[in-house]
Amino acid sequence: VGGPEKLGETDLSRCFTSACDPRLNFEQSVAVAFAVGNALRAPEAKKTMSLPQVPSVQYGSVPGMTKPVSRLIFGTLFLSKVSQPFKLLDSIWSKGVNAFDTAAIYGEPEGSCEKILGDWIKSRN
Repeated sequence: VGGPEKLGETDLSRCFTSACDPRLNFEQSVAVAFAVGNALRAPEAKKTMSLPQVPSVQYGSVPGMTKPVSRLIFGTLFLSKVSQPFKLLDSIWSKGVNAFDTAAIYGEPEGSCEKILGDWIKSRN
């Protein structure tokens, strides 16, 4: 609720497909990214805002897997819209994130996000 479109409670059904899936759509994600970027670039931000240089990633376990899995999961829904997806994935991996949310319908054309992720994994092994 809120954001650049000034969404209210009654607008939620227009913006989200279900009550239990409150993820941002592409336009909302871009708006949030620009708002954060502009806030961090502002001169007063150096006094009031700071981000950790290396975020602390927590890990959990998944039954049947021997390696720990990051609790922070990178969503690949818009990975096909990124100009340098391998660079982005390398950066995420270097921060300790090793779990990815993907689906056959992600990307334009459908499935392109899974293909990008698969190609990245193959290139790193």
